[in-house]
Amino acid sequence: MAVAEKRVERRVIEDVTVILKLSEDEARTVAAVLSLVSGDRRKSPREHTVAVLNALREARVLRSIGSPFEATLTTPEIGHPVHLAEGMVRFRDYPEGA
Repeated sequence: MAVAEKRVERRVIEDVTVILKLSEDEARTVAAVLSLVSGDRRKSPREHTVAVLNALREARVLRSIGSPFEATLTTPEIGHPVHLAEGMVRFRDYPEGA
């Protein structure tokens, strides 16, 4: 006799919103650090850094393009805030199936 069984695992996912209050200088510092993060924009935690930077732009903490607190594609001049940090933070891709 054939037997079939179906198991359903239900997970409760909480949608949590975090509100972080920062001074403008603190927000620009966060932007400077996040601008140094690399990794795949779609398959790693870098997607969240892009989202935070976009939120800072929407809040008009950063200009849309060319903020002095964002890393540029070229070597920034001495005194640029990106020179306050050394190296780069690189996220690995999320594990397959995660």
